[in-house]
Amino acid sequence: MTEQQKKDLFMKGRGMYFHAEKEDAVREVRELFASLGDYMNSQDYVKKCDTILEFKLGNIVTYGSYKGKPLRWKILEVEARRCLLFAEDVVDHKAYNTERTNMLWEICSLRQWLNHEFINEAFTPQERMAICAVERENPKNPKYSTQCGGPTNDKVTVFNDYEICEYLPNPEDRAIGKYYWLRTQGHGLLSSECVEPNGDIYPIGLNVADEEVGVRPIICVMVRK
Repeated sequence: MTEQQKKDLFMKGRGMYFHAEKEDAVREVRELFASLGDYMNSQDYVKKCDTILEFKLGNIVTYGSYKGKPLRWKILEVEARRCLLFAEDVVDHKAYNTERTNMLWEICSLRQWLNHEFINEAFTPQERMAICAVERENPKNPKYSTQCGGPTNDKVTVFNDYEICEYLPNPEDRAIGKYYWLRTQGHGLLSSECVEPNGDIYPIGLNVADEEVGVRPIICVMVRK
């Protein structure tokens, strides 16, 4: 293949790449750039195509690392290249709030930790840029009608009661053999709901200062072209 032919094929591939929406089209673009070998930055496009193909609904992906271990996530939703990722396991054990006092998600220490210490330690600058800030509602506890505060806008958060039941309606799909926090308040503002080891929701909630409860975050990642 001549240099001009390589250049023409490369430019054709770039145009196809930015219009490829379906999986078959992305695979075709990947094959085109793979055929160009090391010509210009063809291999960068191969890697980008691989990333797009990896981030499909239901897949388990690795994104970031924490305390020396890669973080594994399940893709629960894909919409316009924005993927909702749910940690496969707890990433750490933390209190919902460091002090036992009336608490809401919008002011708790766990929210601060997730969006400052954790996000900065777990993800590279490039990975952080791809994580979208999402505004989420905090509706009242469905059983006890405990108020849970106003909407919050976070890059890293945990599910509330309604969200986890929407995405994972079966307890066995929520169960990981350990407790982990939900952001919904419990029977009162001194407690917050959690998922039990068997996957059931515990609506009364645990003491917000309990440091033995796991943190199983969610993030929305934009798979960029």
